[in-house]
Amino acid sequence: MTTQGWCFVEDFGSRASDFMKTRRLFFPILERQAIPLIHLLIRTSILLLVVRTWLVLGLVAPVMVSGESMAPTLPGPHVMATCPKCRLAICIGTDSLPRSHHSLCPYCREGDVDWKHAARHPGTRLWLDRCSPQWRPPRRWEVVVFHSPWKRASPGDAGSLCVKRVLGLPGERVQLKAGDLLINGRTLVKTLTEQRMLRQLVRRRPNPVRLPEARKKALFHAEHPFTDDLPYNGRLSRKLHRVHDLMLSAHLSCRGSGKLEWTVNDGRQTLRIQIHPAGGIVHLLEKDRILRTRTVSKPSRRRLAGGEVDLELSTFDRQLLLAMDGRVELRYRLQPGVFPAGTREPFIVEATDLAVTLRKVTLWRDLYHGPFPAGYGFRESSDPVKNSSRAHRTAWQLAADEFFLAGDNGPVSLDSRVWPHPGDAMPATWNYANWVLVSVGLGVGLGLLFRLFLGDEHDTSKQFLALLG
Repeated sequence: MTTQGWCFVEDFGSRASDFMKTRRLFFPILERQAIPLIHLLIRTSILLLVVRTWLVLGLVAPVMVSGESMAPTLPGPHVMATCPKCRLAICIGTDSLPRSHHSLCPYCREGDVDWKHAARHPGTRLWLDRCSPQWRPPRRWEVVVFHSPWKRASPGDAGSLCVKRVLGLPGERVQLKAGDLLINGRTLVKTLTEQRMLRQLVRRRPNPVRLPEARKKALFHAEHPFTDDLPYNGRLSRKLHRVHDLMLSAHLSCRGSGKLEWTVNDGRQTLRIQIHPAGGIVHLLEKDRILRTRTVSKPSRRRLAGGEVDLELSTFDRQLLLAMDGRVELRYRLQPGVFPAGTREPFIVEATDLAVTLRKVTLWRDLYHGPFPAGYGFRESSDPVKNSSRAHRTAWQLAADEFFLAGDNGPVSLDSRVWPHPGDAMPATWNYANWVLVSVGLGVGLGLLFRLFLGDEHDTSKQFLALLG
C-alpha cells in the first residue's frame, strides 16, 4: 500500500509539474487569444438571445402590407417602373395596371413607360414597435397598426391587422371639408416638416427651366384643374375632386441685381411674391397692394447673394408658405373657401433683370381627405335614408379614449369615416404590466450574466447592469 501510494504520489507530482510547465508556457498565449474570443462568443450569444426573446414575446413584430389604403406611402402588392424621361419611379397597384403595355408617364407627361417588363413587388415590409405606446399615446400624423373593428365582406375581416394614419386625437371634433382637416371647427395648419412628410407627387419637369431677363413662364399647365387623382389607383372609376393645396419645390440659381416674381393662384385668390436676391427682401402683394414685407434670415440672405437656394412654395391648409433651404421665411393666411375652385396654372415665375435657372421643378399636393371612400354608402344598406346620412357625414366627435384614423389613399381606405364608431379601432399595444416584468427580468438576467462571465473589473458590465437592472 505504501509503495503504491508513493508511486501514485510520485506520478501525480510529475504530472502536476508537467502541467505547471505547460501552463506557464501556453497560458499567456491562451490569455491573449482565446479569452477575448470567449468573451466575444458570450456577448454574441447574449445579443442573439435578447433579439430572439423580443421577437418571440412580440415586442417587435414583422408584418407585410397587403392592402392599398396607405398607398403610395406604404403600398401593398404593386408594379414598379421607371420613366425613361424624368427617371422617376412609378408605382401602380397590381390590380390597376394599364391594359396596354405602354403608357404616358403621369408625372412628366413626356416619357413612354414600359409596363410589360416592369418589376412586380410584394407589399411593404414593416417592423412593428409595440413598446412605444406604453410610454406615450400616438401622435397626430403617425402611422399605427391595429386590429380591424369592423367586418365588411366576410367575418375574417374583423380582427385582421390594419395600418392607418392618426388624424384626430381623443376629445376632438373632427371634420373633413374640401379635402382639409378641421379640428374643433378650425382648419389644422401643417408645419413645413409635416407638409414634406404628407405631400404626394403630381408633376415633375424633366429638364431645367431657364429664364432670361424679362421673361414670364407658367411652370405647370394642365388642360383641366388639378385633382386628387393618384396614379397608384390606375383604373379605379370614381369622381375626382379639385384641389387647391399645392406645393412647388425647386433649386433656384440666379445671377443679376433684379427681382424674381412668383404668381400663386389657388383658383380663388391670386397673390404675387417678389424676391430681391441682392437685398434679401420679400414683398407679398395682392394686385398692386403690398400685404407683407419681410427680410429673410441671414443664412438665406447669404445663399441668395451667392445665387443658389432650395425654394419651396405651398398653399396647404389655406396658408401661403415660402421656405428657403428648409427655413420658413413667409406665412400668410389665405381666404377661406368651402369648395376648391381649382386651377390650371398654380405657379407662374417671372424674372426682371435677372438670369434664372430652376432645377428639379416638382409639383406636389396635400393629402385629400374626402368624407367617404369611393362608392361607399350605396352598397352597404338597402335603406336609402341611411346611405344618404352616411355619405354626407362630415363631422365626428371623439370620446376621451378614441382616435380618428384614415388611410393616405382615401378613395379605397375603409377607416374611421365609415366605421359605426370612429374610435372603435385602438392602436395595438403591449400590456404595460407584462412589459415591466419582461424589462426587469431581462435586465436582472443580463446583468448577472455579464457579472458572472466578465467579472467586476469590467466597467461596461457594471454600466449595463445599472442601466437594465
